[in-house]
Amino acid sequence: MDTTTPIMSNIELTVKTPDWDLEAHHLQHVLHNQSLSKLGWQRFVLIAKNDAAERFLKDQGMIMLRQNDHLQGVPLCHDDPKKASLVFYRHNPLNKITLDYVFAANANTQGEETLHFSVRVKPISAAKAWFFMLQAVSKKDKQNGLGAAHIYRITRARQKRKGGEHALRKLVQAYQPLLQYQLISCEPYNYWRLHNEPLMREALLKSYKPGMSLTVHSLNEDTQPSDIIRDHWYYWRTDDFVYTRQFEQLLQASVSKAEKHRARLVYWDHDQLSAAGDRVRPQFKPGWNPELLMSKDYIDACYAVKGELLLNADPQLLMVADSYTRLLKLLSLGDEPYHVPVILQHHKGPSESTTSGNANELEQQRQQALKEWLLSQGEQPRTIESVVEPGIRKVSFHVPQAIPEKPLISIIVPTRDGLDITQNCIDSVLSKTQFRGFEIIIVNNQSEQAETLNWFQQITQHPQVRVVDYDAPFNYSAINNYAAQQARGNYLCFLNNDTEVITDNWLDELLQHAQRPAIGCVGAKLYYSDNTIQHAGVILGVWGLAGHAHKNFTRHSPGYSQRLLCVQNFSAVTAACLMIKRDRFEAVNGFNENELTVAFNDVDLCLKVQAAGYRNVWTPFAELYHYESKSRGKEDSPEKKAREQREIQYMKSTWSKQLAHDPAYNPNLTRVQEDFGINLDRWSRQ
Repeated sequence: MDTTTPIMSNIELTVKTPDWDLEAHHLQHVLHNQSLSKLGWQRFVLIAKNDAAERFLKDQGMIMLRQNDHLQGVPLCHDDPKKASLVFYRHNPLNKITLDYVFAANANTQGEETLHFSVRVKPISAAKAWFFMLQAVSKKDKQNGLGAAHIYRITRARQKRKGGEHALRKLVQAYQPLLQYQLISCEPYNYWRLHNEPLMREALLKSYKPGMSLTVHSLNEDTQPSDIIRDHWYYWRTDDFVYTRQFEQLLQASVSKAEKHRARLVYWDHDQLSAAGDRVRPQFKPGWNPELLMSKDYIDACYAVKGELLLNADPQLLMVADSYTRLLKLLSLGDEPYHVPVILQHHKGPSESTTSGNANELEQQRQQALKEWLLSQGEQPRTIESVVEPGIRKVSFHVPQAIPEKPLISIIVPTRDGLDITQNCIDSVLSKTQFRGFEIIIVNNQSEQAETLNWFQQITQHPQVRVVDYDAPFNYSAINNYAAQQARGNYLCFLNNDTEVITDNWLDELLQHAQRPAIGCVGAKLYYSDNTIQHAGVILGVWGLAGHAHKNFTRHSPGYSQRLLCVQNFSAVTAACLMIKRDRFEAVNGFNENELTVAFNDVDLCLKVQAAGYRNVWTPFAELYHYESKSRGKEDSPEKKAREQREIQYMKSTWSKQLAHDPAYNPNLTRVQEDFGINLDRWSRQ
């Protein structure tokens, strides 16, 4: 029997496959499989059943498909104006499919009209899977000028040269890179536990020697300050967690590593236990990330503290039941914790304290402890509020509004012609920006079109806009350095001309962090035109150099471990929208205009700022569109490819240590995708 469910009165879905139940949420459908599904190749097909649904597909609306409890969705391929589909492989049963509907920025929606789709899920043969994937890649190749037969020829050549397995891997990579992991395992965490976790534990245990002088104790409500020994280590054992086998040895090894790094606090990773007792949802944590800890308790009750630090704390600390409050009070003593990327605990589920009627009182207690910690760091928080989801906090800092203390921000926008996108960018800044203490510097890099030159004359009539000429070949670093010299502001905001402001408080959100004494570069949350994420921080080491965190996630996705909802530290952010205090920019000599003329100059700037002792910050509360690649061509000529290789080599030779280990990431997460997926490569000791 077909099942139809309306969703918020504007999207309806009819399931044509028997034994699939339908559950509706806002801009989301969840399909539950009530039967035993066949393993192997599967094909999911969605058909537009009315004009409104066809317009959704025509306007490049995106439908993301998630299998079982996977975090990242995969976009359906648009086969024709009425149909979208996805081919994928299952090693284990497909129990659930989640569909997320993402409207494009330019979507042609008409009021409350209803979109009606039908879907079908069915197993297919390997031959059909090859056929459908080849067909889809052929269509993309034709659109990109490669010719429709290109993928067929190269696939046959790969089969002859290296066999069918190699050819299939390359085909899936061309069809949908986000599905490559399924050729290894459909449940990456289970695969990681089998192949990588034992190696991680073994490497950590090498730091443990029986009879070590370090001693670790558990604390409880009866522990008194007189029981604490200065050179021993302590942790709070709780019924909310199950402790891994060899926990004591692994913990001893962890505190040994912390001692070597002269840390008096150490924390580790954990996962959760499902209702059936299975290990799920690993929390692979970053290294020390102060801004993330302000936003959420990413460490949880997974830490140990040296007795020396406990003795320096208020004796009442031993009576504090909440682990987050306790941790913040310990951090107020000035210590920086050390992170061990190994899972030592398994969370059973929400504790009574967080689900009872005392939740508001507990949150107030946590916010007070957070405020005290920030004050101990010399920070001046204006407000601390719970936002978006339970457990997520937004800390706001005071921005001076009185003259002469009120900051002036110089927004620097380079362009060469491209009038339509540049005009859209400038108009959005002028019309949508709440904070008015800014000037716009448009950098004219050899524009030639009469319309552009005429517009320059018109736009400079606005009292907040200037145009400066940079009459030399394109050099992104040199252009922005030149504009920074012309700037009047004490803050610089580098902004691509192919961006568009979404939130009117975007400049306030960047500024409130850029003005803080310990903060260097501040980046924004940027979206593609289809409302999927283009930038949410930069991860070092991805693709061998750097990649964008959570790329292609849907706009309102919480991301991995809710990180898309949180202000946090990253080693780097993109200069498509980046703010920095002017004196800090000048102190590191700005962008590198000699070795990095086009690419990676923003990453290099951020790493220089970080090396100078500042923390770089990304905020999800400054939102803009970034119509990437509209303002610059592809790296397709021999000269461009040679220049790109020189820039890559410079980054690898200059920042090799940072690229090998990004403290904002975790070695158990992938370096071949930008989706915070599990690292399926066999782990090796660094």
